[in-house]
Amino acid sequence: MTSYDWNSPPLPPFVRRTDGRLHGEIDLDELARTLRDAPIRGEVRTRIVGPHDLHVFEQRRCQRIVRSAAAIPADYFVFASGGAPHRAMTKLGGVPFLPASMPWPQRGGTVGDFYAQLSFVDSTDLLPSLPGDVLLVFRFHDLPDVTSWHEELYGFVWVDSTERRLIDPADAQRSQTCADGDTWATMHGYRVRTFDDPSQLDLLHATRIDDVNLLTGEATKVGGAPNDCQSIPTVPADYRFLGQLTSVWPTVGVPFPVVDREAPLGPHDFAARERLCSGPGCGITCLYLDGHGQVRVCFSDS
Repeated sequence: MTSYDWNSPPLPPFVRRTDGRLHGEIDLDELARTLRDAPIRGEVRTRIVGPHDLHVFEQRRCQRIVRSAAAIPADYFVFASGGAPHRAMTKLGGVPFLPASMPWPQRGGTVGDFYAQLSFVDSTDLLPSLPGDVLLVFRFHDLPDVTSWHEELYGFVWVDSTERRLIDPADAQRSQTCADGDTWATMHGYRVRTFDDPSQLDLLHATRIDDVNLLTGEATKVGGAPNDCQSIPTVPADYRFLGQLTSVWPTVGVPFPVVDREAPLGPHDFAARERLCSGPGCGITCLYLDGHGQVRVCFSDS
């Protein structure tokens, strides 16, 4: 793999860097100690973006549900701003982990915009035998009559994490639609091993519907189960769930709204919040591998 660049502000104490791992990892116990004096509001936001969101989510889980034997391991990601220390990491926006030998994706005479990438490098125990280690996700905004809810908008490229010759950032391309409009912020992910437990969905829908969101996290993730499984149309039996991407907007008024910012965002910090928002507002994008090895897209309306 290409080399790391950790020449950035010091990471908080709840982030561990482990030899042999691509991503920095969130230590949930240390996170709880760091945030032990931070308030947990009565109304809990379901979207997991930063460390505070993750802490509240995991604390609520401990209080409200019991992990069943059918729970599915998952790697959730919380985000920091800016480019990743390693280009193969999970991220939103920025420059893709695209080999210099590959052409920039095009379709129907239009150029794809790099949206995100999911890295499976640290999750091979969850999803072995994939076509590659890193899945690049592009969106073709200049295609006519295609919206965020159409699978045709998306294009995918699998890349091996051992790739060394990568595209120069100056050679990244953008569609006319994105060139004329605002760009998304660049964010990169830090991993935590946790779980989803969709086997209890029917029970909680019938008894404690407010706790349903604790079973399948509304996070960018690898493995596990799609958030709000019951809102997603039934997928064919040969579809294998890879993970999901969520748009990012940090929580206001809490410490560590993102990994690299301890200070809370105020309700009027519009410029700072804008710099930390990434991804399209189309709910949650769930990614599957079909029986022919093709990546397919389904959507949750969360």
